[in-house]
Amino acid sequence: MPLKPLGRPPYLLPDEVENDDVLEIIEKPYIVPAEKTKWGKERGKAVVKVLRTGTIRTWTMNNTTWDKLIQAYGEDAGQWLNKKVQIKKEARNVNGVDKTVLYGKPYHKPQQQLDPQPLSLDAETLAKLKALAPDEKQALLKALSTA
Repeated sequence: MPLKPLGRPPYLLPDEVENDDVLEIIEKPYIVPAEKTKWGKERGKAVVKVLRTGTIRTWTMNNTTWDKLIQAYGEDAGQWLNKKVQIKKEARNVNGVDKTVLYGKPYHKPQQQLDPQPLSLDAETLAKLKALAPDEKQALLKALSTA
């Protein structure tokens, strides 16, 4: 059996990401109990991949991000796998110290613009359209615009 690392990847630092970077959650997220954190509060963590660089890191999320992701992806950690999170960096005062804080929100790939396809009609249909009376053409255009 091949050996594998037993520790988690290094922590994600604000200098390693840029605004609007997208992270992919590559392992089930987990909660660290309050007694094991330096803040004395539960913290949500996940192993993520920074898609722009391919770097793998452990991300300790703030409560705002954690709650947004639970709302989007649910309470089942397995449902978070392969989900993407878009990052925003903000300067915040944390316990009297100015720090750069990472906020995340669920990432949804933007929809692609549809290329309008030119309408192509056969000669017979085109001839029938040209033969319509002006009021019939108007009614047809109105019907097509509401379809």
